[in-house]
Amino acid sequence: QHYFIQSNLSFYVKIGMSIFNLDGERVEDRPNEFLVRDPSVTGRGSFRKRGGIINPGLIVGEHNLADLDDPDVESIVDILRRRYLSNTFYTYIGDLLIYMPPFSGVSMYTDEDVAYYCENNAFDPDLKPHIYSFADRVYSNMLFWKRNQVVVMLGSSGSGKTINTKQFLSYIQSVSGGWDMSITLKTRLAHLFNVLDCFGSAQTADSIYASKYTSQLQLKFNYFGDIISCQLKTCLLEKSRVCGAPAGESNFHIFHLLMEHIGSDGSAYPYLNNTSHTFALKVTLSAIQDSLVELGIDESEKEHVINILTAILILGQIQFKTEAEGVRITNPQMVKVVSKLLGVTNQSMTDCLTSTPHISGNRSIKMTPLSYDKAVSKRNSLAGYLYLRLFNEVLTCANKSLMGGNEPVSDDLCLSLDIVDGYGIKGGDLNNFPTLCVNYSNERLHQMFIEHCLTAPQELYLQEGLDWDPIRIPDNRGTVMLFTDLQPACLIDCIEDECSKPAE
Repeated sequence: QHYFIQSNLSFYVKIGMSIFNLDGERVEDRPNEFLVRDPSVTGRGSFRKRGGIINPGLIVGEHNLADLDDPDVESIVDILRRRYLSNTFYTYIGDLLIYMPPFSGVSMYTDEDVAYYCENNAFDPDLKPHIYSFADRVYSNMLFWKRNQVVVMLGSSGSGKTINTKQFLSYIQSVSGGWDMSITLKTRLAHLFNVLDCFGSAQTADSIYASKYTSQLQLKFNYFGDIISCQLKTCLLEKSRVCGAPAGESNFHIFHLLMEHIGSDGSAYPYLNNTSHTFALKVTLSAIQDSLVELGIDESEKEHVINILTAILILGQIQFKTEAEGVRITNPQMVKVVSKLLGVTNQSMTDCLTSTPHISGNRSIKMTPLSYDKAVSKRNSLAGYLYLRLFNEVLTCANKSLMGGNEPVSDDLCLSLDIVDGYGIKGGDLNNFPTLCVNYSNERLHQMFIEHCLTAPQELYLQEGLDWDPIRIPDNRGTVMLFTDLQPACLIDCIEDECSKPAE
């Protein structure tokens, strides 16, 4: 049985708990969780826990949970739940911003919101938390301290990482000046995100536009806070999705846009007929082609993009049959179509799909026939690799466009702001190597979070001689070492050794 009182802001504050047995007899009270009013204190902190003031944030609905004097899991979860029910979806914990997606049409990113947070002090503790106030803090810290900044968006799939990345960038562009092409930059970034939404996103159980890539977008500023360049530096794409999405999920949206364009339901293509795509996309293939042109891809290259996407889908239609030695392609007409679309010879494509090269003892190249399973695996690997190369080529063109014709700026002459849009944490009954890479990157980011946000402050407290009882924090260092740092051989080294062995 829990006991609550109502605060002046309609937040209910837990003041105690009693435990009863199944016969209804009271067996235990928790006196250390009961509060008594302190008559000498009014307003914030007017409720005192035995041993000291407890959680004034529980009384007033504090925006920063780091201000709680005695935080515990129950209190934090209860505050977040009540803030969510009152349509307050952002909450600070120190320098961290927690976002709880509303999954509804709540308007939070209007021009009026941008103006409001521009006009108010982002460090005001009474200012309602928002991605805009968070962006203002980051931008202000960068200019005041003349230090580079990094923002990491982390969370499960469908938790709103990408939408917050977009809104973060939108606010930074609104408050920063400079670069004569600032309006052009905003337009090109919008086109870039349209392309990424189609080439790098898919439908899942949690989200319609679930990002299946990790990106690091770097903005560079002069010392007056003016944007001088923008680059999308790295991406990790889940290319294995090309050959088949998990149950209940879709392939990348661009393939379904292609199907809508030609009036097909995709059932003729094995890479699409086992996926789920249950909604109409917000854009058309023509609109995406226009975005590609805005990002520097000319008309002839735009046609090549469609050819490669078509070739990938037709690759999935190629079938094999086991023969006495190796395999035979049962529908060679599909190979001809793929070869023409990719601009290679029919024979080279056939050899690529049915055999693998080996260097013999006299350094000559010998083609070894593949088994059925390995031929299917190679076909799927080729499809995934083609898509990855296409994706990277689009990003290369986009980066040239975002530079606006300017020369790269030395890091010594500017300030940088990096936004890392992390991959959603993955896991399932059957995991693969891309899943391993995604989860490893999340482990590294989690380790960085532990070191910079939890371990480093405690070390600073001890160095400054503060009266501080160190908190033992769970560390994932052992997991990270298992992947890359374990001697004499880590997990990645073992996988690489296995992949380097000659095929049987």
